[in-house]
Amino acid sequence: MNAENIISIMYNPFWGSKLIPHFLSGSSSLSIKTELVYLLFPLVFYQESRKILANARENSTLSNTFLDVSDGRKALAGIEKRYAYFKPLTNQSLIVVANTHLIEIGDFLKAQHRADYKEEKDDWCKGYYKASRYLGLIFSRTPYLDIFIKLGLKDL
Repeated sequence: MNAENIISIMYNPFWGSKLIPHFLSGSSSLSIKTELVYLLFPLVFYQESRKILANARENSTLSNTFLDVSDGRKALAGIEKRYAYFKPLTNQSLIVVANTHLIEIGDFLKAQHRADYKEEKDDWCKGYYKASRYLGLIFSRTPYLDIFIKLGLKDL
């Protein structure tokens, strides 16, 4: 199996659609501003930021997780390119997850039910689900435009 085949398997909309409900479950209201889902894959699929998110806690913020920490700032390097790269996959994943009726799409994405990463038996999947959940938790505490500004992203 070559690298392109592995990337095709890893970065597909069906796998992506499984991460979105966990991302939304980080918010107490199960909803997050729609534009923020476009940051899910650039941060969760990137190993350095996924590791940081896997170690996040209930009181984690964007500042104490990424911005004020050396490793966090390093993990954000290249976020603009990853954001642009993952935008098509995010769109496809939103279509898949919306067709399963697990979320509603509008100005906010809203999950129908809370997804719990702890119920996952596979440790590999659990790591991605946990990182997605904590990213949602962090984002739910910060005004969405502030997130884009602090991360240096100009294109919504």
